[in-house]
Amino acid sequence: MRFKLDENLPRAARARLDAQGWDADDVHDEGLVAATDSVIEQACVREQRILITLDNDFADTRRYDPGQSLGVLVLRPAAQSIDSTLECLEAAIRALQSQPIAASLWIVEPNRLRIRDHPTGA
Repeated sequence: MRFKLDENLPRAARARLDAQGWDADDVHDEGLVAATDSVIEQACVREQRILITLDNDFADTRRYDPGQSLGVLVLRPAAQSIDSTLECLEAAIRALQSQPIAASLWIVEPNRLRIRDHPTGA
């Protein structure tokens, strides 16, 4: 799987994805820090990457249609700490091993995963 990590994620998140053998890009390394959400979304579509973010704006399917992408993972940790964020990421990694994310929005909270599929069923 191929991922793009938004600027609000800790650097350790990339190491967790790399440990799974997955390909992860970081907006810091690509000069996309402070880029608008739409620029990041377009980069994910162009590069065929799943976005991982803490930005709740991406949970608004009226603005960002997950059906136009390989998927979006919005992490919602209990606290804004590195440990809490990585805990949510670990839950997402476990779910990704058995469930497809294509054209879906995943909202990952501690002990809870909500999945919103693309409304057209794509």
